[in-house]
Amino acid sequence: MIIYQRNIGQSKCTKVPKYLLTLYEKMKNNPFIPFTYRNINYKMSDTKFDSVVLLSKFAKNKRDIKYALSVSIIGPLKNIKNIHFKSTNNNTAIIGIHEIGTQTIAKYNYMIEYMKGWVQIKKDQKIWIKDDKIIVGWHGSYSPPHGM
Repeated sequence: MIIYQRNIGQSKCTKVPKYLLTLYEKMKNNPFIPFTYRNINYKMSDTKFDSVVLLSKFAKNKRDIKYALSVSIIGPLKNIKNIHFKSTNNNTAIIGIHEIGTQTIAKYNYMIEYMKGWVQIKKDQKIWIKDDKIIVGWHGSYSPPHGM
């Protein structure tokens, strides 16, 4: 199997370098692998989409707090091309409760950046939307999105 990497925010997919391919193979037994490559910290974690992992590149700011510089997904080309990305940080998804939106069915697999983590929604699941944006509730709830 040929494994590809796709940077979030871009639709371009590239073949995975050998060191990432090795880590990708280890993911079957370990759901979280931190590693360093060329003096930059990374972490890989499983997603619920078949044979796909999330790769985050981290750096430290002046207060010594880690933050993500970039995020990519790694997996078979057909899988990573079929995931749509949204974020509550840039308002392509919003935080709220189901009463403010309308129920519908997800047309795609979604990964939604939410509170420094990710909410994963499979195609054909119930979701709530407002102004064409998916609503994410308390603790990443989405079917339905709940409040506190």
